[in-house]
Amino acid sequence: DALRNLRHCDTLFTPSMTEEKRDELLKNWAKAVSRAGAWEEKE
Repeated sequence: DALRNLRHCDTLFTPSMTEEKRDELLKNWAKAVSRAGAWEEKE
């Protein structure tokens, strides 16, 4: 109960993006991260 009383939320975020758009953006982000890894300079 003591911990529960300490928890509070000043702001609640409610996403407005569709699930399909989120999935598309996440897929493209993962692709970009994968490709960026190939830019690492080898010593």
